[in-house]
Amino acid sequence: MRLYGSASYATSTAASYAVENWAAAGFWDELVAGFNHYRQTRDLKGLPLTFFTWHAKLEANHANHTQEELEAYYFNNEVDEQHFIVSGNEMLDGVYAFWQGLDEERKRIH
Repeated sequence: MRLYGSASYATSTAASYAVENWAAAGFWDELVAGFNHYRQTRDLKGLPLTFFTWHAKLEANHANHTQEELEAYYFNNEVDEQHFIVSGNEMLDGVYAFWQGLDEERKRIH
C-alpha cells in the first residue's frame, strides 16, 4: 500500500511498472500451470481456474499500459531515476517477501 498506493505519483508509477512487468514475465502462466498440476495430483478436476486463465491473457495489456503511462510521465516531468529504480526494486522485494512467506507456510503445514 505504501508503494503501489502512494500519494506520490513517482513512487506509485515505479511500483506499478515493476509489478506489472514482473507479472507479465510469466507469473500468471506459471500459476495456472501449478494449479493444473495441483488439480491432477489432488484429484480436484472441478477446481475452477477461469479467473486465473483469463487474467493470464490480460496481463500483457497491463504491462503495455504501465509502459505507456511511464513514457507519458517520463517525457512530461522531471524524473528522479534513482528514486524510480529504488521504489520499483522495493516493490519487487515486497512481492518476493509475500511468496517466500507463502512458501514457508506451505512447508510448515506439509
